[in-house]
Amino acid sequence: MNTKKTLVTILSLALVAILLTACSGGKASIEGKWSAPDLAEQMGMGEMGALAGDVVYEFTKDGKLLLTMGGKNLEEVAREQMKAAGIPDAQVEESLKDTPQVTYKVDGNKLTMTTKIGEVVTDDSTEFSISGDKLTLASGIGDAGEGITLTRVK
Repeated sequence: MNTKKTLVTILSLALVAILLTACSGGKASIEGKWSAPDLAEQMGMGEMGALAGDVVYEFTKDGKLLLTMGGKNLEEVAREQMKAAGIPDAQVEESLKDTPQVTYKVDGNKLTMTTKIGEVVTDDSTEFSISGDKLTLASGIGDAGEGITLTRVK
């Protein structure tokens, strides 16, 4: 009798776990790293050195959006581009003291990214969809504004 009760309890817990997994599994999370190897070209910036490398968006659990280009963070890329343009070191460092901070929020299929540079704050929103390992951002950056598709980094 006790064994049956234990078995029923274990099966009930397993069923609940399966149902919870099925419910949450239907909605893929935006969290993680997403790659766009040809994003710089889509934006018409392929000739800009580090920007020609892979662009990786990392949506962290704590709501931050980290961006790397060619394996370098935004500050490194900006520093290299300004120095290559002949801008004096003091001016480069002054320009970089307010490194952009980007956060994000998801509401259904709407993604809102907030960028703060010093005291200036801007919000940009777009719809998105996830299908397998593809994240499609509906608006904006690509040719004719058709949006971009990113691939999950594994």
